[in-house]
Amino acid sequence: MKVNIPKVKKLFIYILVIILLITLLFRCSVLKKNNDDSEDASVDPGKITICAYATKNKNPLLVKSEYNEQMNFLMYDSLYTVNTNYEAEENLASGYKIQDNGRSVIIHLKPNVSFHDGSQFSAHDVKATIDYLLNNPGYYSYQTRNIQSASVVDDHTVRLDLSKLTPNLKLQLTFPIVCKKELLNTTQFKHNGTGPYRMASETKGKELVLEQNKKYHRDFQSDIQEIEVSFIPDIETAKALSGSGIMDIFYFSFSDEGVKSISKNETHKIDYLTDEYTFLSLNYENSLMKEKAFRKALSYTVARDTIRDEVFMSHAESTYLPLPPNSWAYNDNKENIRNIDEAKSLLTELGFSDVDNNGIIERYEGNEKKELILNLLTTEDPIKEGICETLTANFKEVGISLNVQHVVAEEFQSAIEEKTYDLYLITTNVGYDLDISPFFDGVFKTPLSIDYDGYLKKFGVSDEMSVKQPEYMRLCDDFYEYMPHIPLVFSKNTMLTSTKLKTVTQIKPCYYYYEILNQ
Repeated sequence: MKVNIPKVKKLFIYILVIILLITLLFRCSVLKKNNDDSEDASVDPGKITICAYATKNKNPLLVKSEYNEQMNFLMYDSLYTVNTNYEAEENLASGYKIQDNGRSVIIHLKPNVSFHDGSQFSAHDVKATIDYLLNNPGYYSYQTRNIQSASVVDDHTVRLDLSKLTPNLKLQLTFPIVCKKELLNTTQFKHNGTGPYRMASETKGKELVLEQNKKYHRDFQSDIQEIEVSFIPDIETAKALSGSGIMDIFYFSFSDEGVKSISKNETHKIDYLTDEYTFLSLNYENSLMKEKAFRKALSYTVARDTIRDEVFMSHAESTYLPLPPNSWAYNDNKENIRNIDEAKSLLTELGFSDVDNNGIIERYEGNEKKELILNLLTTEDPIKEGICETLTANFKEVGISLNVQHVVAEEFQSAIEEKTYDLYLITTNVGYDLDISPFFDGVFKTPLSIDYDGYLKKFGVSDEMSVKQPEYMRLCDDFYEYMPHIPLVFSKNTMLTSTKLKTVTQIKPCYYYYEILNQ
């Protein structure tokens, strides 16, 4: 939802932006050599500038924004990272074993890993980090939601006991691991991670200067020796800086209208898939929604590619499942691609036809004629409005009249619970762990006979891809068959990088900077 900023606040923001721009430009000018004939004299190819939000708290476990999370990952490692196929890759971890029928796991850790201050990384740091997250719910609560407790087996082995069967736990263990002694002294917290860059200096409230960690435990090859992190107050300043050419790496979401702020100096740009999922939820108290043929007809009717290209301006990916289309778990079943003739055929089988030729199909229930008119609820948002316009046109093609109602975000959740509409246009973050249980036994549960518990038992007791992938394929087939809700798109963000960095071809889903810098 867009909120109008008062004029005084806007003026204050503009002044802050101008001051920050002047400050940054001055810093850049200091780097100039005395050779005025050299056009690139002020450019240091081994140094880049990024931004993060100003915050009083340094602890990366208390992070509240994606910008700061990604900045932290320059200094802090996680147990695992996620590659572009949504597979877990070892980072600090080095070995994984599931025990107790999926109720606990043993994780072995890399030996000879040091924190930036020279102290040794151990299982005690992993336990301290997890304990802290369990006792301080916040940004990383999703990743730790199924962890009941952590215990130390030995210096390089940790045990996690789980509260429930958890598919793809590795893909959840992507939060930063923090040195235990820093967590015990939070009033004087110091940045002390195991990551590829370490803190070189700090100007409180203004900037951090990071230098490359020469003792990094992974194969990391980068020409960037120094990173300046400039702290900014808010998203408005971030947008202004994105167009200034000062930031060497900048990323934004399409919903933030960041595309309007593309820098004149940017040379590399890539759109990368996020976990932001948009779909149509169905109200099963409407007896029509209980008809599998009707749900399939709705799915066949939707022009997902039109939504992708015209509403999101290609900053999205069409999807037929609640899974990222480029993930290893996605079953690319083309039977559910848009098919207006099939949709009409299914509706005819259900007894619908346009006898009175008014453009709306109907059927008789007893002596009562009921026209097929559906009510859809969504939030007040330009993107949602565009999606609804497409859906209205799509449904009209098969004779369904769609009435759309927009409400403010605060009213939307309560309206869903009241179940007074037939359809709800929802956008949610599904996470990078490919856990689709919310659609079977969670907040978006639908009363269908898909045996998700049976699948979960297989997902939760094995980490072998040869076991998990066929089960995900079968679960996807069940989804296609029953169509419990109508998937639409996964949205994309845009990454911009300057000439100091090589062309970006891939972005890791939860570790943006690593692939850009490790070249």
